[in-house]
Amino acid sequence: MPWTTPAIVFLIVAALRGGGTLADAARYEAIRRAITPPATRSLTMADLPAADPAAKVLDLPTKPESSPVTAADTPAKADDPALKGTEPTEAEWRAKMTAARSALERDEVLAEAMQGRVNSLTTESLNRDDPAQREEILRQRSRALAELDRITLQIAADKLAIVSIEDDARKKGIPPGWIR
Repeated sequence: MPWTTPAIVFLIVAALRGGGTLADAARYEAIRRAITPPATRSLTMADLPAADPAAKVLDLPTKPESSPVTAADTPAKADDPALKGTEPTEAEWRAKMTAARSALERDEVLAEAMQGRVNSLTTESLNRDDPAQREEILRQRSRALAELDRITLQIAADKLAIVSIEDDARKKGIPPGWIR
């Protein structure tokens, strides 16, 4: 393509001139788009590797290994012959999503309340003159900060649960209206 060399030289000279207005920048961008070849491939979500939603959350608290496993703790398998004919209904999907969203909302409200408590304890500790009282307030503040960290992890787990329900519904072909 013999015309690309003059176009590239033109762009270099134009760039070296410096300065310019927004209109100049738009003109240069139009020229750049004209001389670059069209894309040969477009990427979609199908081109990306499958992401593990559990990998998004760091260090979530887990159950201790020594706890006995009950039937309620183990997930039901899709190839279980006893459960072959049972398909989840719209009401079950709505209830599952509503429960996950209400847990997230409850934890977010609790986090806001704990943040307010931390802020008030911080202010109160700065305004106390007595070292013994200040020490007690700082102890309460450190407990409140630990609780706030725990709640923050729980919020991340709640968000992960919502994403997991949405992914599960998508994989099973559940209509989006059932989980809204």
